[in-house]
Amino acid sequence: MKRPVGLFASSISAVLIIFLCAPVSADDRQELAPLLFATQEFPPYAYTEHGRPAGTVVKAVLAACAEAGFPCSVAVYPWGRAQSKVRNGQADGLFPVVRTRSRDRWLRFSVPVSTVEYGFFVHENDPVQLMSAADMAGYRVSVYGPSNTSQTLEALNRNRMFTIDRQPASLTGFLKLEKGRVDAVFSNKAVGETLISLHNLRGLRYAGTAATTYYYVGFSRKTIRDPVLKRFNEALRSLPAHYGLPVPDPLRQDGDDAQPASAGAEEEAGNAAGE
Repeated sequence: MKRPVGLFASSISAVLIIFLCAPVSADDRQELAPLLFATQEFPPYAYTEHGRPAGTVVKAVLAACAEAGFPCSVAVYPWGRAQSKVRNGQADGLFPVVRTRSRDRWLRFSVPVSTVEYGFFVHENDPVQLMSAADMAGYRVSVYGPSNTSQTLEALNRNRMFTIDRQPASLTGFLKLEKGRVDAVFSNKAVGETLISLHNLRGLRYAGTAATTYYYVGFSRKTIRDPVLKRFNEALRSLPAHYGLPVPDPLRQDGDDAQPASAGAEEEAGNAAGE
């Protein structure tokens, strides 16, 4: 017996309605939604070039998104505003950040996205070759702070071997060093080399590395679920060597499951998370 056409059409309509109205899981919705990452002016890792976000970590994050199949965008804000947007769930990710226990409360972390070297810049005619922080004994050392960098320097100076000159901007210390008003600057190596190049500073050199850590991408605990973080990390690990990503040590290779890189407090409204 032939099924009545009207009844057949009605059955199809009912199936379509059920399909279209079926609930979509939070993870499925999230994987389809564009991800917004917040960063700041922090060359060479992130900065604005010709009106668009650029930098080594910007490049790596967007490449990982493309590999994972996520539509992503990056916006450059003042650092305090960038953090606020991620805290409030108005943005999904923040970079670059040093991992700390306080940030673990509101961020989930990628695998490491960049290795960070902290060390001393001196005058090129200064013969010091850094073997340890003790080689800076008697020096007046400028540092940006309050920041993770200044906290690292203070930890190295527990025995008060040198004098710390804390400044509200990274560039200030390098300008003072060029003019001979301080004996050294303690800085993220890549940031220091970038500032020297951008501002055409003369007669300065890097004396050596005193501490290392990693930068991460921090994801909002309000908006990011396990499947998205896992897929992003897999994509980040798969990027080719020309992105300059570190080979993580075993304790850090699981991203959000790893232990915090630093137990100390960090500035939340100052310059970049690692600066």
